[in-house]
Amino acid sequence: MQTIFKLSVISSTLLISQFAPAAPHNGIMVNQASADTTRVVTQNNQTTIDIAPANNHGISYNSYNSFNVDKNGVTFNNQTAGAGLIINEVVTDQRSHLNGNMHINGQKAHLIIANPNGITCNNCSVSGADQLTLAGGKIVLSQDNALLGYHNENHKSNIRINNTNENTFSSVNKLNIIAENITFHDSKINTPNLTVFSGHELVKYSPDTVRGQEALSGTSGTKKSKLTISQDSHIKTGNMYISANNTDIKNHGNIEIGPVGNAQKQRYMNSQLTMDLVNSHLTNGSKGNIRATAADSILENSELTNNGNIQIDNQHTMHAIGHAIINNKGNKSSDIMEITGSDKMTSSTGI
Repeated sequence: MQTIFKLSVISSTLLISQFAPAAPHNGIMVNQASADTTRVVTQNNQTTIDIAPANNHGISYNSYNSFNVDKNGVTFNNQTAGAGLIINEVVTDQRSHLNGNMHINGQKAHLIIANPNGITCNNCSVSGADQLTLAGGKIVLSQDNALLGYHNENHKSNIRINNTNENTFSSVNKLNIIAENITFHDSKINTPNLTVFSGHELVKYSPDTVRGQEALSGTSGTKKSKLTISQDSHIKTGNMYISANNTDIKNHGNIEIGPVGNAQKQRYMNSQLTMDLVNSHLTNGSKGNIRATAADSILENSELTNNGNIQIDNQHTMHAIGHAIINNKGNKSSDIMEITGSDKMTSSTGI
């Protein structure tokens, strides 16, 4: 039977990767498979990556043995490559540490950093991009090198966001975070659109859809994935989508979606918190605060526990599939609450 897709790292060109690669710059070492198309140049402590020319799908694919960005940052040269999507994938066993600004020079593009060993963003930032995707998995390409999606193989797939500020991701229209385990620690996230996928083996790239990605059915391990927002973190976004499979979600911080408290802006801004939870448990801690202009939640064999504050200015629609449990021990309010679904729903007082 003909293979319809391939993992980008499975390539005959990688068989020669044992030959000595060029010396690393800024912790960035190009893999032998991209040696003829991707070039790293450092002058006066400034690192520039001359990315691979775009293919017929507008994709510049660049593979690395290591990809680490120091406080001086890195520039992706897209002046002549003509890429609409710039993929940067680590194909060895080295974790990525992003500690500076990642800037695209030339045509704006969707910037993707993918590393199945994990990614730590510590005061990192991005500029010159219209979208940023941090993926803790492998890139999946079609036979003609179109992007199909992301493959998370194991619990090494994790992304940690540390010490970011309001300006870190504010220049991109959309921030996508895809991994088995995700942590926001002491961070401020300010972006028009935020999409988070946790605990999924396969995430499909679907740029023609509203969210741009969608989770596919895959194998769920016995070990729970984790999505954690620490007490000192603040997420502010126009729209937020959370898709979780077999995941423990804990919010101890502050999440704000849309122009909350502003009825006039809410009339023309279609802002919403959307949650699609499968075999997962969302806990809003005693210090946790979630406020949104509207919300739409799917609970499939999942549980929502509120110990803090959840306030939805307008309608909150909840869909129950299988056995959904809602346990409210804190303050939860919405202008209109609509619960649908023919399966079992268990709820406590105050919902």
